Amino acid sequence: MDEIGDMPFSTQTRLLRVLANGEFYRVGGQQPIQVDVRIIAATHQNLEELVKQNRFREDLFYRLNVIRLPLPPLRKRPEDIPALATYFMQSAAEQMNTTPKHLHPAALQMMQTFDWRGNVRQLENVCLWLTVMATGDTVMATDLPPELLENTPLDSELDQEHDSSPQANAENPQLQNKDDLNNYSQNNQVTLLPVQIGKKLLLSGLSSLSIQAKLIFYKRPRLSLSGSC
Repeated sequence: MDEIGDMPFSTQTRLLRVLANGEFYRVGGQQPIQVDVRIIAATHQNLEELVKQNRFREDLFYRLNVIRLPLPPLRKRPEDIPALATYFMQSAAEQMNTTPKHLHPAALQMMQTFDWRGNVRQLENVCLWLTVMATGDTVMATDLPPELLENTPLDSELDQEHDSSPQANAENPQLQNKDDLNNYSQNNQVTLLPVQIGKKLLLSGLSSLSIQAKLIFYKRPRLSLSGSC
């Protein structure tokens, strides 16, 4: 039972009868129906406080409070994201009757930095979105939904470091190699990941090297005709 803290008081009374006597009455029925069930309930609210406010039955609370398992929000346990994402990608593939897609390590690394305000439900929906929208069998970091890419903490944290140090772009050796930057073939979100810099710092470095940003952000990889096919 999800969000049991939102259950109306009248429904709490009926549930208590089921837990206490193992029976309930069908709507319009006159004979009790016996049941043997185990209840797993979840809530984001503090039930003890609701009991003090007379918004949750105290006797029902103690009936339910046998084994309590505190579950932190997803953003506080990023180590769980790879396993959960893999499960949801497989589940989404079964739902869409298609082959499961795999998450690239860079995509997983970025997903572990998001705050996931919607917790596991949001992750599940993102995996369904990726199953439908990602074009390849491997989900790259650039395939992640725009709203997630825009909220990555990497840019804001590192841009603040850059703002506090005006000489950072001149002294940063990662921005000295013009050839490496010119040859980089991914978009800006993926560029920020391997070089570990923010957007402002990256653009400042590109400007100092007279490199147009669009060459970094939008250029596609060139095929090599010299290698074997």
